[in-house]
Amino acid sequence: MKDYSDRPRRRGRGELASASSLFSYVLAGSVAFVATGPIYTASVGLLQDFAAAQYGSWIATVATLVWAVAVPVGVFALTRAAFATGSRLTQVLLAARMS
Repeated sequence: MKDYSDRPRRRGRGELASASSLFSYVLAGSVAFVATGPIYTASVGLLQDFAAAQYGSWIATVATLVWAVAVPVGVFALTRAAFATGSRLTQVLLAARMS
Protein backbone atom coordinates (compact mmCIF):
# COMPACT_ATOMS: atom_id res chain seq x y z
CA MET A 1 0.00 0.00 0.00
CA LYS A 2 1.23 3.47 -0.86
CA ASP A 3 1.92 5.93 1.93
CA TYR A 4 0.21 9.25 1.30
CA SER A 5 1.31 10.92 4.51
CA ASP A 6 3.95 13.06 2.77
CA ARG A 7 1.46 14.60 0.34
CA PRO A 8 0.51 18.18 1.06
CA ARG A 9 -2.90 18.29 2.64
CA ARG A 10 -5.53 20.64 1.40
CA ARG A 11 -6.46 22.86 4.28
CA GLY A 12 -10.05 23.87 4.65
CA ARG A 13 -12.45 24.29 1.79
CA GLY A 14 -12.34 26.32 -1.38
CA GLU A 15 -13.01 30.03 -1.33
CA LEU A 16 -16.34 29.68 -3.10
CA ALA A 17 -17.57 27.11 -0.57
CA SER A 18 -16.43 29.26 2.36
CA ALA A 19 -18.04 32.38 0.93
CA SER A 20 -21.22 30.47 0.17
CA SER A 21 -21.35 29.15 3.72
CA LEU A 22 -20.80 32.61 5.19
CA PHE A 23 -23.50 34.03 2.91
CA SER A 24 -25.90 31.31 4.10
CA TYR A 25 -25.20 32.15 7.74
CA VAL A 26 -25.70 35.87 7.21
CA LEU A 27 -28.96 35.40 5.33
CA ALA A 28 -30.24 32.89 7.87
CA GLY A 29 -29.41 35.24 10.73
CA SER A 30 -31.19 38.09 8.98
CA VAL A 31 -34.29 36.02 8.28
CA ALA A 32 -34.31 34.68 11.85
CA PHE A 33 -34.05 38.22 13.21
CA VAL A 34 -36.96 39.45 11.10
CA ALA A 35 -39.21 36.37 11.23
CA THR A 36 -38.87 35.31 14.87
CA GLY A 37 -41.12 38.06 16.27
CA PRO A 38 -44.13 37.45 14.02
CA ILE A 39 -43.88 33.66 14.26
CA TYR A 40 -43.53 33.74 18.04
CA THR A 41 -46.40 36.20 18.46
CA ALA A 42 -48.69 34.17 16.21
CA SER A 43 -47.96 30.86 17.91
CA VAL A 44 -47.33 31.54 21.61
CA GLY A 45 -51.02 31.97 22.44
CA LEU A 46 -51.88 28.62 20.90
CA LEU A 47 -49.01 26.99 22.77
CA GLN A 48 -50.05 28.49 26.11
CA ASP A 49 -53.70 27.47 25.66
CA PHE A 50 -52.75 23.93 24.69
CA ALA A 51 -50.23 23.51 27.51
CA ALA A 52 -52.61 24.92 30.12
CA ALA A 53 -55.49 22.73 28.96
CA GLN A 54 -53.46 19.53 28.74
CA TYR A 55 -50.90 19.85 31.54
CA GLY A 56 -51.76 22.78 33.80
CA SER A 57 -51.00 26.46 34.02
CA TRP A 58 -47.52 26.05 35.52
CA ILE A 59 -46.41 24.00 32.51
CA ALA A 60 -47.68 26.77 30.21
CA THR A 61 -45.07 29.11 31.68
CA VAL A 62 -42.27 26.60 31.17
CA ALA A 63 -43.49 25.82 27.65
CA THR A 64 -43.51 29.53 26.83
CA LEU A 65 -39.87 29.87 27.90
CA VAL A 66 -38.86 26.81 25.90
CA TRP A 67 -40.82 28.12 22.90
CA ALA A 68 -39.03 31.48 23.15
CA VAL A 69 -35.75 29.63 22.54
CA ALA A 70 -37.06 27.03 20.09
CA VAL A 71 -38.59 29.49 17.60
CA PRO A 72 -35.44 31.49 16.75
CA VAL A 73 -33.26 28.39 16.72
CA GLY A 74 -35.73 26.56 14.46
CA VAL A 75 -36.14 29.51 12.11
CA PHE A 76 -32.36 29.93 11.86
CA ALA A 77 -31.75 26.23 11.25
CA LEU A 78 -34.43 25.90 8.58
CA THR A 79 -33.41 29.02 6.71
CA ARG A 80 -29.72 28.10 6.94
CA ALA A 81 -30.45 24.67 5.48
CA ALA A 82 -32.62 26.15 2.73
CA PHE A 83 -30.07 28.79 1.74
CA ALA A 84 -27.16 26.37 1.89
CA THR A 85 -29.00 23.84 -0.27
CA GLY A 86 -30.08 26.49 -2.75
CA SER A 87 -26.59 27.92 -2.92
CA ARG A 88 -25.00 24.52 -3.50
CA LEU A 89 -27.61 23.65 -6.13
CA THR A 90 -26.95 26.93 -7.92
CA GLN A 91 -23.22 26.26 -7.92
CA VAL A 92 -23.72 22.78 -9.35
CA LEU A 93 -26.09 24.04 -12.05
CA LEU A 94 -23.70 26.82 -13.05
CA ALA A 95 -20.78 24.42 -13.16
CA ALA A 96 -22.76 21.98 -15.30
CA ARG A 97 -23.81 24.76 -17.65
CA MET A 98 -20.26 26.08 -18.06
CA SER A 99 -18.79 22.69 -18.86
